[in-house]
Amino acid sequence: MATPSRLVVMSYGSWDSNDTGFHLDGVHEISMDERTFRLSFDVVVTGASAGACETLAATMVDQLNQRHLDTKVVINGTKWYHFVDGADGAVSSDEEGAEFIMASHQLLGTHRTDRSRAYRVSIEVTRGAKQTGKLGVYEQDIRLRTAPNGLRSLSFKAQFTPGTSSATQGTAEQRFADGTYGFEALVTAITTALTGEWEQASTLTKHYEEDSRTLTASTSYHELIFDQSSGLRNNTSLFNVRYGIKVDNKAAFGIPGHTNVQPLTPVTVTFSCAVVTTTTDLDTVINSVIIPHIKSNVGFVLQSGPGGSGPLVLLANGLKADPVSNRIAGECLFLVEETKLLEVSKRTSDNYTKGDNYIPVLDGTEFTRDKHTGPGKWVRRVAHGLRTIGVNASALEELSRQEIIRQAKDGFVFRGYGEQISPTVEVFREHSSQITTTVAAQELIFTKANVRYSTGPGTGGGAGRTRSRGVSGAALSAKLETLAGKVLR
Repeated sequence: MATPSRLVVMSYGSWDSNDTGFHLDGVHEISMDERTFRLSFDVVVTGASAGACETLAATMVDQLNQRHLDTKVVINGTKWYHFVDGADGAVSSDEEGAEFIMASHQLLGTHRTDRSRAYRVSIEVTRGAKQTGKLGVYEQDIRLRTAPNGLRSLSFKAQFTPGTSSATQGTAEQRFADGTYGFEALVTAITTALTGEWEQASTLTKHYEEDSRTLTASTSYHELIFDQSSGLRNNTSLFNVRYGIKVDNKAAFGIPGHTNVQPLTPVTVTFSCAVVTTTTDLDTVINSVIIPHIKSNVGFVLQSGPGGSGPLVLLANGLKADPVSNRIAGECLFLVEETKLLEVSKRTSDNYTKGDNYIPVLDGTEFTRDKHTGPGKWVRRVAHGLRTIGVNASALEELSRQEIIRQAKDGFVFRGYGEQISPTVEVFREHSSQITTTVAAQELIFTKANVRYSTGPGTGGGAGRTRSRGVSGAALSAKLETLAGKVLR
């Protein structure tokens, strides 16, 4: 997961791992104690052709086969370590003398094509005897590892002895707590150079040797690849936090005027962590610390809930506490609101009877009939169902109006309402959060009819004459277009 802002460059002599055609790959490790500094990393060589790849590899190997060459580690554009062979003590503010520097390399089995090769490079530095900034610090061991997925981990161990600091005699414990060269100060300097966000991943251990009057302290850290800068997402009571978020997106509904409509979305969170507490009951920690912590992270990822657009409601809590190891793990199920319109259903049923009447004719045959066409009957029932976020007493008003317009264009006359279900409110509530939805259903009844309107006497047509006022009239068409533009959006 390395990015330019965290670029790590290893260099030996005139070659470095960021030269054209080279890049670090997989795990790389830096370790250091009082007299030894070691680098181990994998580097891939790629060229535009087999000959170009061979030339690049030969350039690197030529440098690695030599001894006593300068060794550097640059992180984020800043030199973290710079060792100069043959010099004793500090050479300059960012250089350290070394008694001996040696590099070695090994061809790996990966990336074996005609244009690429992979090597494991090891560099070992014997540090000079005279080193500044070591008041009370007898030994350090720093190990930085980068996993194949880019997540970095850091382990740090330091041994402290009684000594002076700013002309003040002190114990090993005082040297451990020193603000300049103490344990926390050294860790801060390392993590600052590495950039990024770091979290303590194991307990700080302190080991005392009474005979030699030494104190050895150690712990480890891992990199936080998540935004940890706001609210409960950076909680000092929890460490080694691990969780996965699974979103169960449903298929979108086809709603006129809407795209990508989703129902309430179930979200399953797998969570585990260790808890730094000796006085608070772990069940209390689950409800007061971890549930808000998970909500904050899930809401941040989904842009919903805390800091997002809609509620994030906990429906099921499967977190379990282990009071022996002070760990909490399990699954939580949340319900997430991602849209205001959840679903729409429509069902149409037709009942049609022809208006043909057959009248028997007494002409001496058995089945002779006269056909008389009378009034046919066509009844159409359209049932709508609607589910929306919030309380909405008139949720179906626009859908009903739109349906009446649509059926009028097909020659159906609205006759009234059939079965109706009043808006029913559903509430999903847990842990002081809730999602409220409204469900409503309505049936519209239509009759197929060619309506004729009498012109009445005195219009020049006589009482028996009619004029058509069908749905295709200009005035009605204009009205329909206006109403159609008011479809629920």
